[in-house]
This record gives sequence, C-alpha cells and structure tokens, in this order.
Amino acid sequence: MITLKIEATNQNLDTAIKFIAKQLQKLDCTPEKCLEITVCVEELFINIAQYAYKDNIGYVEIQFENTDDVVSIRLIDDGLEFNPLKNADPDVTIPISKQKVGGLGIYMVKRSMDSIDYKRVDNKNILTICKKY
Repeated sequence: MITLKIEATNQNLDTAIKFIAKQLQKLDCTPEKCLEITVCVEELFINIAQYAYKDNIGYVEIQFENTDDVVSIRLIDDGLEFNPLKNADPDVTIPISKQKVGGLGIYMVKRSMDSIDYKRVDNKNILTICKKY
C-alpha cells in the first residue's frame, strides 16, 4: 500500500491526482480505466476539500493498493461525518439544468467503480473505491 497525506484543499487536488495517476501508470491499466479512476478520485477529493472541514483546513489520507487486477483507493479524513452511500441517487431523467445541486458526482462514482464502501471509525470517514483494471 502506498499512502499520501495532504491538506484537504482545492489547491492540492492536482497533487492528489498526480499521485493516483503515477500509481496507475505502473500498472497495465488502460487509458480509459485510468481516466475513470482519476475522475472518481477527483470528485471525492473535492467533496472532502469543500465540505468535510467547513471553514477549517484538515487532511485527507489517500491509500493506493492493487491486488491482482483490482485497484483499491481509500480516502480517509477526520472531518464531519458523511456517508455518501446513504443519499438517494439523483433522478438522471431530469434535465441537468433542473437538477438540485449535489449528488451527481457521487452517483457517477457509484456507477463507475466496481465497489464503493463507507465506514466511520475513530471519528474518521473512510471511503474505499475499487475498480478492476
């Protein structure tokens, strides 16, 4: 497992994405799968940066692991408790201009990844996404 711990700020998004991209480049991962995974990490990182700590700055730990042909990425923060899996999926039949703000990114992550899991342990949000590459 390889780990990166950085401040959860929008300014650090590029660092997080480069970390994931570098790990994926070491694998026999198709460009399409790499893009799918990095876009999902981007969505999750931005959500943590914008909402987990309100007006404060906290940290996010990103853990990258691959076993056989499956990538597992865990994002851990000690911000406000938030289980994205509890929210109902948005009605994607409604035009995007009429959608309520929020929820589409998590929906996209759920649809793109093979699995997504959330736990709250020791006052930490632990969100794990997995994708076969």
